[in-house]
Amino acid sequence: MKIRFTRYWLNVLCMILGLCLAPAAHAQDVALTSADGSLTVEGRLLGFDGEYYQIRSAYGDLTLDGSGVVCSGPACPSLDAFVARARFAGSAVLGQNLMPVLLEGFAREEGLLLSLTSRDDLNFTYVLSDDESGLPVGEFVFFLNDSQDGARALEKEEADFALTRFAIDVPDLPAPRVLALDALTLSVSQDNPVRAVPLTALTRIATDKITNWNELGGPDLEFFAVGKAEDAISLNQILNAHDQVVTGRAVMDQVQDDSLVLGFTRLSEPGTAVPLRLSGACGADFVPSAENLKTRDYPLTSPQYLYQSKQRKPRLIRQFLRYLATDAAARDVGFSGFVSPGLDVVPMAAQGDRITNAVLQAGTDTSLEDLQTMLQGLAGAARMTMTFRFQAGSSRLDAQSVAEMDVLIQQLETGRFDGKELIFAGFSDGEGGADANRRIALRRASSVRDALRRGSDMLDEAGVALTVSGFGEAMPLACDDTEAGRQLNRRVELWVRDVPTNTLPTEN
Repeated sequence: MKIRFTRYWLNVLCMILGLCLAPAAHAQDVALTSADGSLTVEGRLLGFDGEYYQIRSAYGDLTLDGSGVVCSGPACPSLDAFVARARFAGSAVLGQNLMPVLLEGFAREEGLLLSLTSRDDLNFTYVLSDDESGLPVGEFVFFLNDSQDGARALEKEEADFALTRFAIDVPDLPAPRVLALDALTLSVSQDNPVRAVPLTALTRIATDKITNWNELGGPDLEFFAVGKAEDAISLNQILNAHDQVVTGRAVMDQVQDDSLVLGFTRLSEPGTAVPLRLSGACGADFVPSAENLKTRDYPLTSPQYLYQSKQRKPRLIRQFLRYLATDAAARDVGFSGFVSPGLDVVPMAAQGDRITNAVLQAGTDTSLEDLQTMLQGLAGAARMTMTFRFQAGSSRLDAQSVAEMDVLIQQLETGRFDGKELIFAGFSDGEGGADANRRIALRRASSVRDALRRGSDMLDEAGVALTVSGFGEAMPLACDDTEAGRQLNRRVELWVRDVPTNTLPTEN
């Protein structure tokens, strides 16, 4: 809540909270006193952004207009030399490799000077200074370890932001932002002739049940795997190994230098090693390309998250957060080796492989009529690089989808989709009957559409038409013989076209 210290609000606070008569329960960081001295609120200073104080008092968290109060106490900030400050905890990979590039780009856009003060590789501060006066205006303080450490620091209010390589569970946080995309890959040296491995072989490679290249279509030679998570004994555990996977410069060097090495690596890691395609028994190959990471069609895609505390951030920090949504920041992400999560268009003409596979893999429950209905429903439309998925066993969007919904809402507010039709195309796995799967897919598409409606009040003004369709198992991405494959197939894709049509079964 925000309170401006007018006489009206002073009286309201006195009546409702009884602040005028309330004694201080214990020593406090700050005391904020109204200009006429009639009201004092004491509490722990949570933040000051140059405009507003945020304090935690005996009456809850309050946000108070700094222009109407006088601050006293050991934690009071200097008003004349205010420096915006943000504390970042979490993944060392993100803090060392991605954030410096983004801060350099932000400083360049704002005309500020950027300098680094470092204690060691995991503890350092970037200072932003005014170009003319040289005085500091912002500090970005990093104390890094891993993603779980970032989650703990955020929960304990020891950090303002957490950099994580996977979704974290900290109650009552704002929706996360996807800073970038990465992927777990299997890589070999350029001298190795193998260019693809079966998706289902990952578990056996990780548990040393496959140790010869001839089992992967290569020569009859022993290999050894490096960079694997030692306790990942199932495909789902490999998919969720995250920071446990021992990737890095040493692993990449081993892969590049030895043709007998098969490495678990990250797509973002620089080097000359060749990332392998993952092949499925159903005919589809999963290629670790930028487009497939954005569409979530590559099964080992790893979003890189930025979580933030609920407290109001200083103006400069808010400007940095806005910068992260710009095209300039997207280019910065690419320079750092990661893939930008930006929203791109994939024309129907580029969907040939997926459509061909859908026709070839159509089972007895998917008729020619079903495929024709799907193609008619998407005729004249282009796929957007945004795919929504759900938490396991739930109709709630997963963390990446929540973040992408925020991006979609921002794009609507900028007018990108004015006068267009957005199609939420739901797909399912192949378990169960075809009619039931179409109904399930339609419900999922409807839930994503409804989430957009709840989050944006610009739809009517922008003249955006929303269509939901449920195509069931008509276009599988993966085989249904593993849970990972079924999870890939359960999705809602976003498509867009210029002229709304009503040639398909929809629910509007």
